[in-house]
Amino acid sequence: MKIFWRLIYQLVVRFYLSAIYFSSMFNTKAHKWVEGRRNWKEKLQKTNPDKRPVVWMHCASLGEFEQGRPVWEKLRKVNSDYFFLLSFFSPSGLEAGTHQNLADLIMYLPGDTASNADDFIALAKPKIAILVKYELWYHFIAALNQRQIKTILIAAVFRPRQWFFHFSGRFFLEHLKQLNHIFVQNEQSKNLLAQHGITRVSIAHDTRFDRVLEIATQSWCLNAVDEFCKGHFVFMAGSTWPADEKLLANSLQFLPHKSKLIIVPHEINKQHLRQIASFFQEAVLLSNWEQTENKDSRILIIDRMGILSRLYRYADIAYLGGGFGRSIHNVLEAVVYGIPVIFGPNYKKSLEAIELIKQKAARSISDEAGLEVAIRAYSNKKECQKAGNTAAQYVAQHAGGSKLIINYLLSDS
Repeated sequence: MKIFWRLIYQLVVRFYLSAIYFSSMFNTKAHKWVEGRRNWKEKLQKTNPDKRPVVWMHCASLGEFEQGRPVWEKLRKVNSDYFFLLSFFSPSGLEAGTHQNLADLIMYLPGDTASNADDFIALAKPKIAILVKYELWYHFIAALNQRQIKTILIAAVFRPRQWFFHFSGRFFLEHLKQLNHIFVQNEQSKNLLAQHGITRVSIAHDTRFDRVLEIATQSWCLNAVDEFCKGHFVFMAGSTWPADEKLLANSLQFLPHKSKLIIVPHEINKQHLRQIASFFQEAVLLSNWEQTENKDSRILIIDRMGILSRLYRYADIAYLGGGFGRSIHNVLEAVVYGIPVIFGPNYKKSLEAIELIKQKAARSISDEAGLEVAIRAYSNKKECQKAGNTAAQYVAQHAGGSKLIINYLLSDS
């Protein structure tokens, strides 16, 4: 039976790769996926001429890299003589640009076939392999096992309904047992793995806790936002989509007198900015702040990418976008600053959101009436401070996972 399902897996991977190659003729993302993997063997052969020991980390995309980043950066500090190889599955991860100085080589991972995996591991010759969250590719794990390379999985979350625990995925469990160690985010994951005979497991929580703490403690300011916020109660909406912006259109009337509102859209393009301006007609764009005569405006729209995680330090309350779509934006980026958060109904994929709601440091809303109730509650100074302190304590209690992982990697285990 295991052989049958292994064969099915191989056929599915082959079909997926064929579909990607076909789609690349008319789909930009698929085209990047294919083009980025051309000549990957030559890239590996030409790098690391000094034959330094290799540390390899693989991530699906940018979000997973942010989870692995605290471990990656600490490992680079203590092993500066190593060669650091970073791979991605998705074009959005490789092209983000925020990691360009954090590795000796950044590349795509080839498709999970037996020959690709064998060739990749044989050419890269990693001493340590770090897989992040869900990046579990059967043939790559097999190739690592065969060469007895120390391999760990970090920031992992396991649920009973995942295919690993379905009868069709049981063949994969044998490979999970062969990983040197698995660092999971919660007790449920550890217990579930134990039920299936996988015991080399530790709870290290989500390593993003360490990342957001690092960002929050760094000195940073933006003069225009400083000037806009100074002396005012600030409500910030981060990573918003049109559904969020429509909901927030009347939010100023629910806030204390002379409060300020900052909108940080998920996507910044002219069409979206015009749409936001239709909801917030008195708003000023960050890029126009120095030239505007409307510095008394109560609404600022951030038309600049890459600074949201630092902007939350200006907020007294935060609204997290995406909750009326697939899922809410990163909760930790906001609560690390000790502020309560509000978000839409689609938050069940976020463990942090679920736990913060239980601890009354977050509220989920489904309409404008719910938004008003949440804003008015957190506008109360005592309630805001209490919820904010709970949020900050939550982050502090879950930090330190990257240190645990680093200690394991540097040990002789």
